[in-house]
Amino acid sequence: MFANILKTLRIENKLSQEELAKKIGSNQRQISKWENGIIEPNINQLKAIADEFQISTDYLIGRSDDSGIINTNANLAPMENDVLTLFRKLSKQDQFKALGFLQALAS
Repeated sequence: MFANILKTLRIENKLSQEELAKKIGSNQRQISKWENGIIEPNINQLKAIADEFQISTDYLIGRSDDSGIINTNANLAPMENDVLTLFRKLSKQDQFKALGFLQALAS
């Protein structure tokens, strides 16, 4: 179940295994093993995957048909949506850099 869900999410989000791995602090080989059902992620990896796709862990492991996606962008201006979309494509490390840069600009 998890393997199919992960692969579907990755493909729907137009990410290669390498790109997904970079975003969640893993490696391509690990993603491949997860998608082929060879191994399963630990709890921290599972949370990172859920955070990346903005879904619930229950959906990710097949315990719920509801992805848990909440449209929090409904009240954002178009430019805010653009910034958020780009921010979400960054690795965690680059997100911290971007946040620091924005904080410096806002000061």
